[in-house]
Amino acid sequence: MNVRSGRFRLLDSMRAIAFVCVLTAHTAFFAGFAAEGSTLRPFFARLDVGVRIFFLISAFLLYRPFVAARLGDEQPPLARAYAWRRFLRVAPPYWLALCVIGLWLGEPGVFTVEHAPLYFGFAHVYTNATLTVSAMPQAWSLCVEVAFYLFLPVYAALMRRVRGGLRAELVAAALLFCLSLAYKLWVFARGPITDPSLLSWHVALPEYLDYFAIGMALAAVSVAGRPGRLIDLVARRPWVGWLGAVVLFVVVSKGIGLTGSVHDAETEAPYLARHYLYGAIALGLFLPTVFGDPDEGLIRRVLAWRPILWIGLVSYGAYLYHFAVLEQLKKWRFGSFADDVSPYVWFPVALAGALAIAALSWYCFERPVLSLKRLVPTRPVERGEATLEPAP
Repeated sequence: MNVRSGRFRLLDSMRAIAFVCVLTAHTAFFAGFAAEGSTLRPFFARLDVGVRIFFLISAFLLYRPFVAARLGDEQPPLARAYAWRRFLRVAPPYWLALCVIGLWLGEPGVFTVEHAPLYFGFAHVYTNATLTVSAMPQAWSLCVEVAFYLFLPVYAALMRRVRGGLRAELVAAALLFCLSLAYKLWVFARGPITDPSLLSWHVALPEYLDYFAIGMALAAVSVAGRPGRLIDLVARRPWVGWLGAVVLFVVVSKGIGLTGSVHDAETEAPYLARHYLYGAIALGLFLPTVFGDPDEGLIRRVLAWRPILWIGLVSYGAYLYHFAVLEQLKKWRFGSFADDVSPYVWFPVALAGALAIAALSWYCFERPVLSLKRLVPTRPVERGEATLEPAP
């Protein structure tokens, strides 16, 4: 089994898949597939699993340099370099999108003195007054991501004080997983899931820390090179992981009593079942992209197709703007045209619109901003030593 130590290029394709899942879930509401009684409604509703794929990718890629340094007894990445790169990657594109969408579709609350610090500070999910941006409701996940970015270097610093190798990493990840479950049970004890006063608690980092724990554990396994039989099986036969993900997707869509409505997981059992089935689905799709030969197998060859990799490259901008594209199509009464042709036309049009804006965002803004990462070196520069930085 081959565990790669370089760049995991197929993760760009996983980003593309995660984004298309989220886009499809949102587009289904505008196209009418999420209407009550629709046969496809339960399946389209469950495509929000794409957000969980994003969480696994972030945890794996961001924790891997820290755990590699720890297991290799080397100096960890500089905290300031880590913080600078995370800031450049996430904050400026998001701020630009907030301004563009706020002016484009009219979101006056984004620019008020009271609410602007929350929206621009990735903190709007922590109060019901600003829980969602109507033209960017998906931004809640960015708040979770940023909270994880802040948590990760602290966790990594604590882990450097822990003795032991891979086993210690896996035990610590399991502890995070259990703490996340305990947090959910504690929130359940405070009131019903549908209680509006508890919404902010359900979109805080501890709610999703178990997903990040899975990604961090996989990062440790990939560095140690001891994957175990199950991961080795999926690495050699990628279709096993993907087939398992498809089966579990059918189960979470139709097998645990969910209907696809906004509040269809109103009690603890279906809520937790959905939560952990999402994690298993994301894991099944994720494993073949980071373990095994990246050029082996039909699934990996498809994932290596350049158009899919490109969608992954610009997926952040597409994720930021896709809902605004759908809102604009609605304002243009696109549904009337789609009903005359086919409601399925919503999907390619929404995808094309989101990718067009995302391409502008990437080539004209995001990539130039990322070039500034050279300003903060990844390691201390000794006197008289040149700094070598990787290409953006």
